[in-house]
Amino acid sequence: MTRLQEKNFTYDFPPGWAAEKWDDTEFHRKRFSNSMGSSKSVDLVAFDNGADHLWLIECKDFRLADNLTILRRCEEIPQKFKDTLASLVCARNAPDEPTKSFSRSALKKTRLRCVVHWEFDFHHDRRLFPVKTMVADIQTKLKQQLQVADPSSLIGNQRQISAVVPLTIQEIP
Repeated sequence: MTRLQEKNFTYDFPPGWAAEKWDDTEFHRKRFSNSMGSSKSVDLVAFDNGADHLWLIECKDFRLADNLTILRRCEEIPQKFKDTLASLVCARNAPDEPTKSFSRSALKKTRLRCVVHWEFDFHHDRRLFPVKTMVADIQTKLKQQLQVADPSSLIGNQRQISAVVPLTIQEIP
């Protein structure tokens, strides 16, 4: 089993899965993002060695964020998916064998799945406009933007994501 930690959450992938915190890899930090300007990456890249899905997972905890911060961060999400795919393609020829092997295996997958794990506090006082309305609007816009890569992109909290993606998400107390 592979366990990765991102922010206040742990992500446990079942046996047979390969997973990386892609934005923390040396290739992405030192080679790709430096040579390509201000490129970013999704937080997790994962795949089941026995299946044809490549999972790109972005993690956001908006429970204490203000509305403008939420909107700004959500505007970056589609670009992160694009940059991650470009980074994976470039990493096919990475100098270190683990990164090269991981990216080549990832690129053999024939089905791309885009996932945004986000957490919101719907009881927090938001004066600009109601959070539930904002979340629904952002979710619709993100799904439209990600549709070219994944027509059935998944956007939701840890319970919603864990019901579809075969992984376990736990909050760190």
